[in-house]
Amino acid sequence: MNRLFIYFIQHLVSTILLVLLVLLSFDVAFAFFGEVADIGRGHNTFGHLLQRISLSLPRRLYELLPMAALIGVMLGAGNLATQGELLAARTAGLSLSRFMSWLVVAGLLVFIPAAWLGEYIAPMAGQQANRMRTQALFSQVTVQQDQGIWIRDGSRYVHIGSVAGNGSLQDIEVYEFTDNQRLRNASKIRAGKYAASGWQLEDVKQTRFNTDSIDVIKMAHQRINRLIDPDMVQVLAREPEHMQLDDLYRYVNYLEANAVNAARYRLDFWSRVMRPLTLVAMVLLGAVIVITARQRQGSGWRLFAGVLIGLAFKLLNDLFAQAGLVYGLAPLLSAITPTLLVAGLIVWIVHRQLQ
Repeated sequence: MNRLFIYFIQHLVSTILLVLLVLLSFDVAFAFFGEVADIGRGHNTFGHLLQRISLSLPRRLYELLPMAALIGVMLGAGNLATQGELLAARTAGLSLSRFMSWLVVAGLLVFIPAAWLGEYIAPMAGQQANRMRTQALFSQVTVQQDQGIWIRDGSRYVHIGSVAGNGSLQDIEVYEFTDNQRLRNASKIRAGKYAASGWQLEDVKQTRFNTDSIDVIKMAHQRINRLIDPDMVQVLAREPEHMQLDDLYRYVNYLEANAVNAARYRLDFWSRVMRPLTLVAMVLLGAVIVITARQRQGSGWRLFAGVLIGLAFKLLNDLFAQAGLVYGLAPLLSAITPTLLVAGLIVWIVHRQLQ
């Protein structure tokens, strides 16, 4: 039985990896054609684009894994059933429950290294890719990891602590100098957001350095026309996929403590926490479909069905994520509902077969 376990695991893992490689190739191709229009903008070159796509590979691989596990299990287990190897194993005493547990083990063997890449390597690589794109598109921007963002606008220097996904800036410092490089104004601003052709600032403390005096002015709210180029905001935003899970948790608490809507970041946090359960659910769904098909369908049908179900799950996942953000649903509920629906589908298929 141990030799059979090793044989089945090798077959299933290799099939999942092959499917993952194919899906990753398609995803990279779509990403390339989606960003090729930015070549020539600013200092952005073809080489920069290739570097950024290479840095995004760990994140893409991690996100594609549930779909790859579903299709890989359907193809791998289906081939075992079609060739009679599964029937021979069942005759030798292999129970369905043990076979299903082997499928889960195969999925987890692929998931564990992918999770390490996705949770530890991908955020660092994603931050590097984001910095490269920002500095290529906007030459006046300097991004330093863990030290915020510096922007030079003539005689003004603007430091931004962080940029939320909704476009709001946090922990802003503005330094204005005279022509002879003497500091004229220094402002500290808790938060700011661009709206209606202007910047709305909150909790502003401005220090003016006059020739013979220093004046300090405090304002709860201030509206100004110029702070930074509004087009930079989304480019500079700190995306949740560029943060490790523990950093993302702390960042969510930081945003909520500063009265900033963090629903998008909390949703991403729970989606990543639930990803192992999603993987198990997809593996079990693929196994149930193969076993209940009873060898009536070929590998072409299994491939088509796996792709269709995987795309439907991704669409459902995106739908619940957007609906949760729009209608204010609990992020945990939005993240777990698609997986619960897959589990319900598994129970329904098994129940129907037992009738």
